[in-house]
Amino acid sequence: MGLLAVLIGNPLTDLVVTAEIKAGAWLVGTLFFVIRRVFRLSFESLLVRLMKLPFIRETTVHVMVMMKPIMKGVEPEALYVFMGVLTIRGVNEVLSPAIMSTGVLIETLTTPEVIAKLGRKGKRDC
Repeated sequence: MGLLAVLIGNPLTDLVVTAEIKAGAWLVGTLFFVIRRVFRLSFESLLVRLMKLPFIRETTVHVMVMMKPIMKGVEPEALYVFMGVLTIRGVNEVLSPAIMSTGVLIETLTTPEVIAKLGRKGKRDC
């Protein structure tokens, strides 16, 4: 883990990862632009339509809950790697603002009716 932290902190790694993140962001931005122009849908309206499909919200919350034990087993050395990832310029400029903007999505996923349906077995109605 220490070696991985040093490799991530390398300026060359920073340059390569930042370029990949910016290229991916450009590609996703282009995809959203095409969807907006061709289908007259914004990303937000597409997400709202997706969340109205049966079991999507409950399944998303289930996946998020299942990921919790993964974070409990993190070794202290992994925090150094995580710290190294956070020092990459592309993560700070592109990914962090995108991740911070998902708070509204979390609020819609965890509405009371979704939480009430989580414990039910068998047929669920949405």
